[in-house]
Amino acid sequence: MKLRDIDPHSWLVKYVKAKHDLPNYDKAVSFAKSVNYINENADVTETGRLLFEFSHFNGDHLSKSQKTI
Repeated sequence: MKLRDIDPHSWLVKYVKAKHDLPNYDKAVSFAKSVNYINENADVTETGRLLFEFSHFNGDHLSKSQKTI
């Protein structure tokens, strides 16, 4: 799957949820907002975009737990 075929917002929420072992989607969204990965309108910020792009560039793809989300 190509990077452009993946929705950055969904990837960021799944990444945050799995990386920080958060119990649900809402907690993951709140956390992503608190660290400026997404803004209050749920748009991906520059910080979030960079995390998304660099994680795919350096091979930090979804972990097993993220793939099951």
